[in-house]
Parts: sequence; C-alpha cells; structure tokens
Amino acid sequence: MTSSHPTKESADIVIIGGGIVGISILRSITQCNNNLKVILIEAQSDLLSQASGSNSGIACTGVDATPGTLERSLIRDSISQIRPFCRDMNIPMRECGSLVCLWPWDGDGNGDGNGNGNDGNGDAPTHDDTQTKTMKEAGSSSNHDTHDSCIVDSRLVTVAEESWDAGDSHAKILSSSQLFNSKHQVNEPHLSKSCKGAVHIPGEIVLDPWLFGIALASQARQCGGIIYTNWKYDPSKSFRRQKSNDDTDASTDIDNNGGPYLWTLVRDLDDNGVDVEGLPVEIHTKIVINATGIQSDLIQSKTQNVPESVYEARPRRGQYKIFASTSTSSTSATSNQQDFHLTRPIQPVPTQRTKGIFVFSSLYNQIIVGPTALDQSSRVDRSIHENVANQLTQYVQKLLPNLDVNDSNVIGEYVGIRPGTNRRDYQIHCYPTENWITVGGIRSTGLTASLGIGRYVVHSLLSILVPGIVL
Repeated sequence: MTSSHPTKESADIVIIGGGIVGISILRSITQCNNNLKVILIEAQSDLLSQASGSNSGIACTGVDATPGTLERSLIRDSISQIRPFCRDMNIPMRECGSLVCLWPWDGDGNGDGNGNGNDGNGDAPTHDDTQTKTMKEAGSSSNHDTHDSCIVDSRLVTVAEESWDAGDSHAKILSSSQLFNSKHQVNEPHLSKSCKGAVHIPGEIVLDPWLFGIALASQARQCGGIIYTNWKYDPSKSFRRQKSNDDTDASTDIDNNGGPYLWTLVRDLDDNGVDVEGLPVEIHTKIVINATGIQSDLIQSKTQNVPESVYEARPRRGQYKIFASTSTSSTSATSNQQDFHLTRPIQPVPTQRTKGIFVFSSLYNQIIVGPTALDQSSRVDRSIHENVANQLTQYVQKLLPNLDVNDSNVIGEYVGIRPGTNRRDYQIHCYPTENWITVGGIRSTGLTASLGIGRYVVHSLLSILVPGIVL
C-alpha cells in the first residue's frame, strides 16, 4: 500500500514511550493547549504492551510511599482525579478500599516478596508491651474512633497512622472479630480465620488498567494528540543541534537549520531498511520527553547531546497467577464462576522494599494473586517461573483456604517488569539547555500516579519552553 505519510515530519513536542505514563503526559499537554502538535511514538505494535499492560489494576493511596517524596505527592494528586475521570469515561471500577492484613507467619516484615511471607522460622513473633496497643489507644492517639479494646499489633497501628498522614483520613484498624462479623460494614467471609487483624484503607480502587490507559489515549487524540506505534526510536542516529540566536525565529521550515526545531529523531527501520508501516523516518521537534520506562536510562545515555542518566534502572519482575472464582465447597448444583468473591484487595503490611503480594478479585470475577518482587538483570525476560507459580498457589491457599487452586481452575499467568532504579523516589529530570525531560523510576505505582505525573510534566515544560509554545 502506498504510504500517505511524508518521510519527515515536525512537531512541537515528541514523547517517547506508549505506556501509561507517556499516554498520560500526552493527554495532559494536549488538554492544556490543543494547538500544539504533540506526537507520541511507541516501539511496539500496541500501546500499554510492556509494564503498563501487566499490572494489578489497583489504584492505591500512597500509604507505602515515603513521606516527602515526589512519588507520594504525585500519587495524592492523581488519586483525587481518578474517580471523576473513570466516571466521565465510563471506565469500570470498584471503590472498595483494601485491607492490609497481619498474619501469624509474618515476622518483622511481610516476607521476601516471593510468596514466602515468613521470618525464617515460620513462627508467629512474640511481642512485648512496647509493640502493642489496644484498639482504643491506637484510635485515640490520632483522634480516630475505635470500639474494641483488644490488643492490636503495632505494625497495624503504623499502617493506619501512615494512611492518615497520607490523607486517607477514614482508614481504620479492624480486629479479627470485626473482620469476620457478617454484620460489620467491612468483612471478608472467605478470608482465612488466622488473620490477626487488618487496616481498612477505603480510598483504594480496583479498575480496568487497560481501559484506563486507552481512555487516556482517546482523550489525547480528541485534543489533537498524534500516536505512532511501531515507531522504534534510534538514539544512535538521533541528534540535537546547538541553540543559536536564530532560535527566536518562528519559522516552521523543518529543513531550516536556524529554525526552532532543535531535535531530529530517527526511526529504527527493520533489518532490510524498509519502512513497512509508511510512517515518517524522521521527526523534527522542539522538545523531547523520554518516558520509556525500564529503558529510560539507556535511552538517555545513548542519545547524543544529553547528559548521562543520573540513575540506573533495576528491573524487578512481578509474577501473577489468575484463578477462576470457584470454591472447593461448590457442588455441581451450586457451582458457578461468581460464588467466591473478595470485595477488597488483601495485602500484607508493606516493607521498604515491596508492597508485598496482593490477593484480590478482578472486575471480571477472577481471583488474582501477585505480584512477586524478584530483582533480575534482564529488562525483557517475562517468562513464567514454575517455582514462583507454585509459591503463589501456596500463598493464596493460606489466605483463601476454600479457593479451588487445582490446575483446572487456573485461568492464566503473567509477568510484568517494573522499572525500579537504584534510587527510591521517582526520577523526573528536566534539562532546559537540551530541551529534554526524562520521566523514569516510575515503579509499581505508575497507573495510580499517572494523572499526577502528566500534570507535573506540564509544569516542568514551563522551564524549557521555546518560542512559539504556550501552555
């Protein structure tokens, strides 16, 4: 088919990377000014095909993000926008909150992130008086009412206090008796009775992560955003010319070296050098935004005339397993795919390293367990590890004893590679001299923080605006 695209194209801004972060940035910019020409380029044939396509679909409140970090700030900004956005775009969601549960096998933390969930010996820890509070003490310490005088582990108190500090003021500590009381507003009858207590964090949401991202892309395109898939950026051939006094020229001639287009981005064609998609081979642009996830440090370091990345990506694989929502107690007369349901995601007490393994019902009546948190050197290996799959089965069986975990009840498995780094916080860096912004280190909270990240990048653009661009 004859190509309808020129070999060269110009734009005000180019975003590299079609994951949830890149798409959200595209939406935010085009909503601020739909007269700008903004192009998003994605190397794969589909959007959301890497880490963004293999997450849990749980929007969190940021309780586990370190106070004072950019991550906590952007999560809080984003979570306030997610509900109205989902309603406006008819995105399925369940506003259920989540339960952070404490288990007898938890030691000083919540396990190693692989489903093992123990402190080395499997025994329940012994606590002295300094490690526990009554429910009344825990509540009165932060003016949050409780009505139970039983002893509660200090780790649950810490989770509740961190939730209150993060802005989820209705978070509440629940005793095990409350958790399994059918008359209580928050109860999960299918949960193992060995749960020692929990914190209900009401602000968390289960949603459809794919539809969420596609809705962002749809809004961006309605505002004039352009999306090219199968456009693999070649950092070795792309380059930036030096700014000169002629940069005040408002010319839009892409061949004019004195014009405003500082960057020439070159597409990496297939092995035969054939442009099979009919897309532009070069895009000339004023500003580049690098939102390539796990590849963001390499993209920056390999691109000419951009400072070396200040962080190093650390791939962390998260493996999931999906079960049909069928109970082992079902009979042929009563069994159906909806007879086993968790209203709220079940999560362990988070550690500095990981939020731990979740167990939750999807919007489509499936029981999902994951993710694990295994560091690996490969940035692309998403293969299923059988031993980890078995650990996930054992883990979900401990939490949901009546769930049918036989192989015939397994719907599927998948792995996502989260773009962790050697630094704890998000890595969003603006280089005004180079007209370049890198958005990296958006670990497992990318979906939750995406709307906040988009708005933050728009503000960052103000520091590197070139003539002709107004937000």
